[in-house]
Amino acid sequence: MKTLLSSIILLFVFSKTTAQKYIYLENQKDFDIAMVKRDSPNELEEIKTIKMKNQARFQKNMNIVLKKCKELTRIKEEVVFNYRVFVNKMNTIDSIQYYFTEFKMTRVDSVIKGVKSIYFGIEDPLKLVEASRSIKAMIENTSLYENPMKPYEIRGSFFLNQYFSKSDGWEGRLKTYLDEKQDTVKTLKLAGLGLKGVTKDIYRFKNLETLDLSKNEIESLSIDLKKLPKLKKLTISDNMLSEKTLKLNRNKSLNIINLTNNNFNKFPSKLYRSKNLKDLHLASNFISDFGKTKLKKFSNLELLNLYNNLFSVLPEKIVVLKNLQILDLYHNNLKFLPSNIDKFQNLQTLAISNNDLWELPDNLKNLVNLKVIYVHHNKLSAINALPPNIEYLDLGFNLLTEVPKSLNNLEKLTDLDLANNKMISGSEVLKQIPNLKNLNVMRNDFESDPTKFAELQQIIVDLKKKSVKVK
Repeated sequence: MKTLLSSIILLFVFSKTTAQKYIYLENQKDFDIAMVKRDSPNELEEIKTIKMKNQARFQKNMNIVLKKCKELTRIKEEVVFNYRVFVNKMNTIDSIQYYFTEFKMTRVDSVIKGVKSIYFGIEDPLKLVEASRSIKAMIENTSLYENPMKPYEIRGSFFLNQYFSKSDGWEGRLKTYLDEKQDTVKTLKLAGLGLKGVTKDIYRFKNLETLDLSKNEIESLSIDLKKLPKLKKLTISDNMLSEKTLKLNRNKSLNIINLTNNNFNKFPSKLYRSKNLKDLHLASNFISDFGKTKLKKFSNLELLNLYNNLFSVLPEKIVVLKNLQILDLYHNNLKFLPSNIDKFQNLQTLAISNNDLWELPDNLKNLVNLKVIYVHHNKLSAINALPPNIEYLDLGFNLLTEVPKSLNNLEKLTDLDLANNKMISGSEVLKQIPNLKNLNVMRNDFESDPTKFAELQQIIVDLKKKSVKVK
């Protein structure tokens, strides 16, 4: 039966138009063999970074697709979907192994002593055909991030139907939870309840200031904020929302919206209806640009988090966010920053690590309020100018060959990370940073020149005498 089952799956997923293999581990023996082969050799930092980005993108897509599979969600056990993806040198997927597990708890006198993940076999061909169809469609519509020109693997797992086996539906769980709350509460934490949305029951909490709907299964959400006039913070992270499925009406109360780890392909432009929005979190989505968004309508923003998205270019119009204090662009595909970045006069923290930046604009020095810069894991070979009041600067994992002269006399700089570059000279600059407290110069190339290395060692001794902590 199982051999026939595998034949059905493989016949379904193979075609003349694709060489990809979709392999379901059909028995305990195959599962045990796969577990033995889990360990992978040491990898370069670059490949680890690429894998992390692709893993986040792949798992999110897979999660969304499979949770829409009706046959799979009828499984009454709380099972975990596991996958192992093999990517070739061309940065395309050769094959994917997938299997299901469930957790078994060991109890002694009603006390949980251990939890073990065990193989869970699925006998029903319809469930596996549907899963394979969904996996195939998802992979064909998923482009992988930057090509490292080396084969690699990405793997992950997630609960497929964590809430299905509970006795009542999500509406019942929500009602049960809300019935226990006083009408006067200011905070509702509805995270991890398997919710598909919200019901009108939430509108009886007129004093509500914080609503947490994170880690649910919400694909579409409409909230009438006129009925929650005091709501200040709305968290809907770790769901399946997109720019077309989130609806919030006009309001003056919301200050913080967290939409991290959803399914946004476009910047949610209609959030401007929250007139006093100050913090907007859009990390770990699929946003590549602002499209036709009228950013002027977001002029009250103080924090914008675009961590782990797909931006390759930032438009110059972004500087209309004149009140922005924190801009997080970690893990995107940026090669340059806007030439008018010096118009961010209120910017205090700039997080642009894990991009493809080759240089920083010279006018960065005009940002007098900028105190913190994270720019590690880029491709910088020189730093020509820096803001005068910088306090924390992380330049690790770049291509610097010398200690930047632009560090001279930065009077407020206390923390400096120069680790994992290619520096062989310039250590005398370190003596000219008057208030330095923490310094990291590990894993550079000073040793290649004995004279320069000796000079660095003496400077480190002198810095330590001034109570500077040096790595």
